[in-house]
Amino acid sequence: MPKITQPTKLPPLPAEKIEALTDAIRDGLSLVSASKFVELPLPQVEKWVRIYPALKIALDKASADHEHRMLSLASTHAARDGKLAIAILERRHAQWNKTERQEIKQTQTGTVSPELLRALASAPEKTKETTPTHPTPNRL
Repeated sequence: MPKITQPTKLPPLPAEKIEALTDAIRDGLSLVSASKFVELPLPQVEKWVRIYPALKIALDKASADHEHRMLSLASTHAARDGKLAIAILERRHAQWNKTERQEIKQTQTGTVSPELLRALASAPEKTKETTPTHPTPNRL
């Protein structure tokens, strides 16, 4: 059985496209959008990311740069807006996240009995007579 090895020499990447790709990600685009922006097919970019570890590191760094810049801006404005400060805390730290779901254990079933439904359906509906809100003008 032949031994499978990695290629000894990989073809060079187009430097101007890679630089444009990392700049687009640094500006906030996703990998999908950035690859469209620099006119590279996504499968090709994903293949390069798997083959070239340095490219993956560069793209991860560009994404982290964008995240840092956005968090820095948000933190600066959070000093003036308490709601923004809380929103940042909720997203970055689990203990601040008020949308965590807590399991509620119920001991009884929550259905309505058929007897109660029949009784409610057969009960006469009572409506309250309403008075007009606008009085009628007096006629002379």
